[in-house]
Order: sequence, then C-alpha cells, then structure tokens
Amino acid sequence: SESLPFPEHTFDYVLALHSLQFTENPVRALHEFQRVAKPHAKIGVAMFGDMAHADFAVLGAAVRKLFANPPAFEGPFSLSPPAKLHNVIRYAGLEMLEHEDFDRTREFANFDEFWQSQSGTGTTRFSVAKLGEDPVRNAMSAAVVPFTGTDGRITLTNRFHAVICIKP
Repeated sequence: SESLPFPEHTFDYVLALHSLQFTENPVRALHEFQRVAKPHAKIGVAMFGDMAHADFAVLGAAVRKLFANPPAFEGPFSLSPPAKLHNVIRYAGLEMLEHEDFDRTREFANFDEFWQSQSGTGTTRFSVAKLGEDPVRNAMSAAVVPFTGTDGRITLTNRFHAVICIKP
C-alpha cells in the first residue's frame, strides 16, 4: 500500500531513500508524499541510477537467470534509468528543482560478510523463498568474482540518482 499514516500537511520535507522503486504504484506513492507534505515542501527521492554503472545490477541479473519465469517486477532498478524516474515525478505533478548522480562504493571483507549483508534484503529474501538459499548464494558467489580482489575483499560501486522536487 502507498498510504502513509500521517495527517495532511504534516512535514516540511519528505524523503524517499531507495524505496520508491519498491512501491506498487510510484505515482500514487508520490501523491501520498504530496498529501503529507506542507505547501511548497521539498520532496527528495534517491535510488539506483543508470544500471550500466551499478555493480549490483550484475548480481541481480545473475540471480534473475535462475528463474524459469522471472518475475515481471524489476526490483531495485524498476525506476532506472533516471529519465524513467523523472517521467514518474512529472506525471505525479511535482516540479523538479535539481537532480544529480553520485557513486557509492561498498567493501566487504569476504563473501560471507557480503552474503550476510544481502541475505536480508527484500529481493534476496524473495529469491531464496522461491529458489532456495543454495542456488541464490551460489549465483551471487559467482557474480561477485569480477569484483573480488586477491585478498578476497569484494568492492562494489553503484551509481545512485537523487532528485529534489517541490510540491507546487
């Protein structure tokens, strides 16, 4: 559901950090953000940007290949590339003030640390529930090889896209 448990015109700012792409209806979610925002409040949205610059996209693609009939939902990249997000924002009636890409690098000491960080995410939990832990874990283990140093450290760099909008 895209309903927020707050009265109208409650917040000076609303921020959707790596979450809007997981809603069933992003336009409806943005309307709800506008409802709870005060007049002329700023609304921020940040999520994965261009998939060509997201190492996590490689991991997701490896797991997606395990499904005989992959889910229609695109997961964390459902609003990538940025132009797709911008269209949703405009369709929701928000005015974009600024947007910017930024890269973030995460390092993991080894695969076990990486797996521990990923096994609790919604997309990984969904895949494990449908396919079992071993196939998902093995697919991810193989997919991180290009990002693994000789010391076993895994380094993943992902591009994110942030947009600041205003409620008209």
